[in-house]
Amino acid sequence: MSVYFYQPGIPDGKHFLEEEEANHCARVLRHKPGDIIQVMDGKGSHYSVQLTTATARQCDFSILETRNFPRDPYMVHLAISPTKNADRTEWMAEKCVELGIHKLTLLTCDHSERTRVRTDRVLKKMIAAMKQSMRAYAPELDAEVISMDDFIDKMQDKIRLCIAYVDMKNPPMHLKDIVMDQDTCILIGPEGDFSNRELEVARNHKIPSVSLGPYRLRTETAGVAAVHILQLLQQ
Repeated sequence: MSVYFYQPGIPDGKHFLEEEEANHCARVLRHKPGDIIQVMDGKGSHYSVQLTTATARQCDFSILETRNFPRDPYMVHLAISPTKNADRTEWMAEKCVELGIHKLTLLTCDHSERTRVRTDRVLKKMIAAMKQSMRAYAPELDAEVISMDDFIDKMQDKIRLCIAYVDMKNPPMHLKDIVMDQDTCILIGPEGDFSNRELEVARNHKIPSVSLGPYRLRTETAGVAAVHILQLLQQ
């Protein structure tokens, strides 16, 4: 199986792997000048390239072939409360990238058990998942954790928002039944779900509620399921 390297800026003339990727290429995988490797730029293109130099600090290359990939019709954006265990948040982010997420935002909610997250670690996992799954576009991650209230105020006029929560008595429409005809962001709360106050905020902003099914899911499972459903709807 081909190993992909990630190097932004190739169309702007960056025909080299920078230090972290170069170290993996030259020192770990022991590639030499003349070897052909696969590189992605995170902007929709994959490249077959031939190394002209190979050191742990920088690997220069010449482009042999370029393959361009179209964007998905609509953006899939997940805004979710991080889990108490940071490893589970990183796992969720990784799997969401494999399934086609475009953007991830981490929320603080009234019932959140974790309000601080090493977003640099999460982004590193997301980039690794992009390379592993050979996706052409780099996923976005908001650098700061944001409160649900501030997120809604910021995004309500920019993207369709949906809020997923458990309501056994009056289950809302299933997410699979929405029409995927525009960029969509789904909000998912912490293990204790959204508070009544937060649900009232969503109602006041006329954000439709959706269900992910009849069962209670862990936060990270709900995030992965939501991304998968939204991607399937636009296939």
